Amino acid sequence: MIVGEIGDAKRFGSPDKLVKFAGLDVRAYQSGTVDRRGKLGKKGSPILRYALVCAAMKARIHSPTFAAYYAKKISEGKYWMAAIVDCAWKLLRVVWKPMATGEKFEEQGETAA
Repeated sequence: MIVGEIGDAKRFGSPDKLVKFAGLDVRAYQSGTVDRRGKLGKKGSPILRYALVCAAMKARIHSPTFAAYYAKKISEGKYWMAAIVDCAWKLLRVVWKPMATGEKFEEQGETAA
């Protein structure tokens, strides 16, 4: 589902552009010296966002990399769903790299059994 929504990842010049396409970017309010960050942009593909959040929920259980990332976000004081959305953001960036450049993703930490 994720690959079907993204299509050709090379059309996104960077993972940040793909994050914006998915609607996982954070709204920014800037004026003069004021710089505030708000909720998700949600202007992208709702199907892609849904698929990424569902995949992130599973990834935090089965992947040591995402389990550690989720635990880090929880320890920073984030609500569990905000931590899942952060995992979805990371997952999208991980998905973009092999699709756009052909490089493989290397799991960090213990190997999954």
